[in-house]
Amino acid sequence: MPASVSILIPCFNASRYLGETLESALRQTLPANEIVVVDDHSTDDSRTIAKNFGSRVAVLENPGRGASAARNYATLHSRGEFLQFLDADDLLEPSALTSRVEALQRAGADVAVSGWQRLEPAGGAWSPGKIESGWLPDGRPPGDLDIFRGFWAPPAAILYRRALCERIGGWRETLPVIQDARFLLDAARVGGKFVHVPGVGARYRQHADGSLSTANPARFWRDVLQNSREVEQLWHSAGRLDAGRRDALAGAYGHSARVGFVHDRELFASASAEVRRFAPTSPSRFLRTATVLSRLAGYRAARTVLSPWCR
Repeated sequence: MPASVSILIPCFNASRYLGETLESALRQTLPANEIVVVDDHSTDDSRTIAKNFGSRVAVLENPGRGASAARNYATLHSRGEFLQFLDADDLLEPSALTSRVEALQRAGADVAVSGWQRLEPAGGAWSPGKIESGWLPDGRPPGDLDIFRGFWAPPAAILYRRALCERIGGWRETLPVIQDARFLLDAARVGGKFVHVPGVGARYRQHADGSLSTANPARFWRDVLQNSREVEQLWHSAGRLDAGRRDALAGAYGHSARVGFVHDRELFASASAEVRRFAPTSPSRFLRTATVLSRLAGYRAARTVLSPWCR
């Protein structure tokens, strides 16, 4: 039987981009068996735009629960053997599904990752930006530790086999910011086999306000802290908490604490407590100084003293 592919699109107030995104989904040389848009209580014309595509696009509603819940809802109401998650402002190249399905079938793999290109705002339009290979610099597939340390590709660049998604157990709805990185990490963690698809297969919009890690660092790193705790427990339960993973966790907790010291007192306290569980040498000199000074003089006084080094 020919491969069956479902394209699953979470949508919230994406009327400016959704039509173009859906056109890119419909232009595939291997047509998707279904395209499912899950609207998350949009207040703009997103639903109308999606419904204007008629029977070619199924439009569902899952109000106010976030992108991960929308993706899980779309998965539940889809039938494809392969799942292409696609954000409502990103684009697929016409051969994306063809090349990814062929790569998965040829390699017997579970996750196909293509190259992708950033689209950057330029005077009211979008200009082609940096091309990312979708692979590690040394040409090998990413493992869960690589992904935890920062390897990333947008959902538009990745095709998953449904059977693997079922092993993962769905997208983490309690992680509002870094849910796509966690899903990719979980794919590696549960034993998914990765295959690379050369060439640009997706276009990812890099919005002018930047990533949430720069626009709202406290919120982003609170998500990192929660994710790190969850992943640590998963690695511990699987007997995989080796030196490399402990080092990566200490780094994530330490960076969360540093950001918290600058932006969020509660984050600083919570992340610092996690850092203290690791070897005494794991915190940076700055973090050790910030911790000691906060104990002696208080958080606000410590921030005042260390403010020249917080930029």
